Amino acid sequence: MELKDFSWSEKLAEICGIHAGDGYLRNDGKRIELEVGGNVKEERTYYDNYVIPLFSSVFKIDIKGKVFSSKGTYGFVIRQRRIVEFLHRLGFPYGKKAHVVRVPKFIFSGGERLFTSFLRGYFDTDGTLNFDKRGKYHNYPRIILKTISKPLFLDIKKMLLKLDFHFYTDTYKPKKPTEKPQYRIWIYGKHNLLKWMKLIGSKNPSKFTRFEIWKRFGFCPSHTSYKERIAILKGKINLCLIIYRAREVTRTACGASDPIVRVRIPPGPLVFGSKSG
Repeated sequence: MELKDFSWSEKLAEICGIHAGDGYLRNDGKRIELEVGGNVKEERTYYDNYVIPLFSSVFKIDIKGKVFSSKGTYGFVIRQRRIVEFLHRLGFPYGKKAHVVRVPKFIFSGGERLFTSFLRGYFDTDGTLNFDKRGKYHNYPRIILKTISKPLFLDIKKMLLKLDFHFYTDTYKPKKPTEKPQYRIWIYGKHNLLKWMKLIGSKNPSKFTRFEIWKRFGFCPSHTSYKERIAILKGKINLCLIIYRAREVTRTACGASDPIVRVRIPPGPLVFGSKSG
């Protein structure tokens, strides 16, 4: 697999974004492999339904997902030398990449169509979507992109500016001298979120369900799991109000014609079932 023979497609750009977030290239003289993995509880659906088919399609290989129990992740390993070396020639380092990873050069030559694909892959693996509490509800959108790689931070800033996003940046400096500074990009507000979803989008259901709940209800409760958000969207949990008070949570469930029922429960997983349950 040579660079000159490869099509610089949106799919490859998205793979680069996914690798920048969740990937690891290993070539230690004994093993040469690409490992990609995300949260086993929250992102297994994303990997099975999107990431694995994407990598399989682009690299023309059969990939099987697996659980990495020691890491608490779910993903896959590719051991074909041609693929590992191809990604390395794109600029991705072997070994720990967190401090030095950056956007491959070909993406900047492809313009907006490749910017959006890379950003989608990176957001889906290493980005955050949550909602600040304004008044009683968590309703103010906030996209956060964080990295300890200054080159990646600067590259992402450049792409966001080209796409005409409005955002803030800062640098978090840890108290421990052994820890590296963290470069952060904050993209706030309804306009920015709607623009992100229209222009860039998300293929990760763990993140997209947050957007869907916010769009349907006008807010998205914090500290919910992917399983809980799916239940909310299916109507198994129809939340009208969530108020967090210290270590207690008040969750108000409303049926279409039922009176409001307030249920006070301790912090922990939400238990749900049918309305009659």
